[in-house]
Amino acid sequence: MPEVLVDRDDAGVATVTLNREHRKNGINKALVDQAIEVFTALGADHGCRVVVIMGAGTAFCSGMDLSERIEPPLVAKVRSDTNGIYVVDTFVSVLTKTTQAPDSLQSTATYSITSDSKNTWQISDVGGIGAVVGAK
Repeated sequence: MPEVLVDRDDAGVATVTLNREHRKNGINKALVDQAIEVFTALGADHGCRVVVIMGAGTAFCSGMDLSERIEPPLVAKVRSDTNGIYVVDTFVSVLTKTTQAPDSLQSTATYSITSDSKNTWQISDVGGIGAVVGAK
């Protein structure tokens, strides 16, 4: 069964449905892969004027489906290298457990780490996902 359904009408409206009702449309690798394909195709379709995104059943999307473990992404980029001092921007996705959420929460963050030739380092900036993808 497809994880992502697409319905198009004659007026140029595409309705994309997350189709994992049994998991409250929780995100897994198959859903992400299919969504990338769908949105790439819709982006190239000049007849598509509007995209409506919805979830099957009673929930739009419950977030990451934690029953299907995938490797959390880690991405890093050297922003500057001046006189042996490096500033590295990183984007991480982590599972955290708290008293309020003992079953884990998926979260993302950005960190800027400054390091020098003496192997000393510090976290010089912390942000959310907006720091990575930028303002719209």
